[in-house]
Amino acid sequence: MPYIIVSSPMDPANLPNTFRQWITFIEFHADKNEPAKCENMEMMMDRLGAERCPRQDTSPFCAYKIDKPPYFVLDRLETEGYKVVGTASTTVNYLIWTLHKQA
Repeated sequence: MPYIIVSSPMDPANLPNTFRQWITFIEFHADKNEPAKCENMEMMMDRLGAERCPRQDTSPFCAYKIDKPPYFVLDRLETEGYKVVGTASTTVNYLIWTLHKQA
């Protein structure tokens, strides 16, 4: 599970009132056949202070959210050994970063 997707709105001031703060989403593929890797990822999310987003148990993705700006999350993931390998934006003004860690 060496890839992580980080996404965040470009400008939280343009969001509805209930979301007028920074919120960053972190998503990774959770391979149920490798529980040790999932546990390591969960411990890393705990160190970040991210909380799990509700998802269906059958989903292969684990999603977390944190009320910090994306630079905070990207800096912390860099200290964990992850590097940004791609960026993108969407039509709804979200920025997306793909991070990878060598195994």
